[in-house]
Amino acid sequence: MWVLLIHGMMGGGWYWENYKGFLESKGIRCLSPDLRFHSKGGGKIDELGKVSINDYVADLENLIKKENDLPVIVGHSMGGLIAQILVSKGLAKAGIFLTPAPPYGIMHISFSQLYTFSDVMVKPQWWKNPFKLSQKKFAYSILNMLTEDEIRNIYPNFCYESGRALFEIGLWFLDKNKASAVNFKSVSCPILLVSAKKDKITPYKLVKKIAEKYRKLSQAKVHYEELNENGHWVVGERNWKDIADLIATFILRKEVIH
Repeated sequence: MWVLLIHGMMGGGWYWENYKGFLESKGIRCLSPDLRFHSKGGGKIDELGKVSINDYVADLENLIKKENDLPVIVGHSMGGLIAQILVSKGLAKAGIFLTPAPPYGIMHISFSQLYTFSDVMVKPQWWKNPFKLSQKKFAYSILNMLTEDEIRNIYPNFCYESGRALFEIGLWFLDKNKASAVNFKSVSCPILLVSAKKDKITPYKLVKKIAEKYRKLSQAKVHYEELNENGHWVVGERNWKDIADLIATFILRKEVIH
């Protein structure tokens, strides 16, 4: 039994440190790789701007195929979308999607989402260039449940992200390649979706839409949890251990481990 932990935009494997330690204490082996060009606190890399969701998926698919068995895949934010794509390819025993970015075809636009990325999307050809949100935007949208000191300490760890990946998620209806598409009908393994009531990036109503899509189209047993006191940063907010325990309990269910 092993778990693949997939981070989100501008993140890295570093931000799974708490979850990884918790899960490994339960005897669950974990891998938490950096996505392509995502090093801790990494600077601007020109090639990153044109990296597609498809590239992230391909890299992780190669990693999975080097192992002897399939993992439980846990993804957060953009990583939650990548996790869904991998699960739909039959590459997982189960999928856990924490405050996940939405797949192709699911529309939900909020003021908070538009405000968060407004500084990025006014730049010329932003969809071809790397970007990084300002500390102010991180504080508003992603780290809104942390203290000012906590935000100042963690912000330098984040790196740049692919403009193309942002385009493929946020403007999926313009993406001819449908990079963010998920084949819901092919999903048959157990899945858990976790939303957060104070999330400004992937609002809980959006995550409920995703859960409803799985219930309608897939053969999966769908579990849905709604967190009342959390924002988007469920991997590092004060009650992270409760969420990690929720994940461990799901992973150790008979339907998952057998």
